[in-house]
Amino acid sequence: PNCDVIPLFETIDDLKAADKVMEALYTNSEYQKHLQRRGNRQSIMLGFSDGTKDGGYLMANWAIYRAKERLTEVSRAHGITALFFDGRGGPPARGGGKTHQFYASLGNTIEHEEVQLTIQGQ
Repeated sequence: PNCDVIPLFETIDDLKAADKVMEALYTNSEYQKHLQRRGNRQSIMLGFSDGTKDGGYLMANWAIYRAKERLTEVSRAHGITALFFDGRGGPPARGGGKTHQFYASLGNTIEHEEVQLTIQGQ
């Protein structure tokens, strides 16, 4: 059986290096076989907490946005669909807005057909 390997990038430095890490994975022959068994789809988790501690709210969100652009680019270059898993929490059930519209508004430089995210508890 195969299960997803989901890397987590959270600090500002991690987010800046994320595309290089994934490039190394995508070019590894054993990992390529794994991805083929998983339908050439790669889940990637992006956390907000440590980045916010490192660089503040604005810097963390910008670093995540840029990381998603670079991760989408490197994934597409290898024929992989990136599935972003945002570990940001958030209260959409309490008026936080329509999450799917937010992701669609990011444009075509970031994969957004399918996403995962964590939701804060009460």
